[in-house]
Amino acid sequence: MSDINEIVAKLKQGETMLYPTDTILGLGCDAKNEAAIEKIYQIKNRPSSKSLIILVDSPRMLQNIVEVPELAWDLIDLNEKPLTIIYDNPKGLPQSLVAEDNTIAIRLTDDLFCKKIIGKLGGPIVSTSA
Repeated sequence: MSDINEIVAKLKQGETMLYPTDTILGLGCDAKNEAAIEKIYQIKNRPSSKSLIILVDSPRMLQNIVEVPELAWDLIDLNEKPLTIIYDNPKGLPQSLVAEDNTIAIRLTDDLFCKKIIGKLGGPIVSTSA
């Protein structure tokens, strides 16, 4: 657990991380830290017009960010593989994460490592392919 504490401390300081997710080797940061998000865009040499996805650790965290349609819950429940869904009108996130059409891509992760980081951080993390 001390490794998780060290990772979370670094994320809170605006650092980025390379980490395994339930789908890819990810490059990520605290999804509420504008400076860290900017670092991700710079590292990837990615235009800010191409939005990033975020990972959440629980249905509760997901509901704190977006209104989740019934169909999305059904898809989450029925899917056996990781599923990223694009939601409308996110709240409480930096504008740099939100697409021009006011949407955000979010995955409710099942990965234990990611869940520990997100839970200890108390908020979502950015996840983009390394």
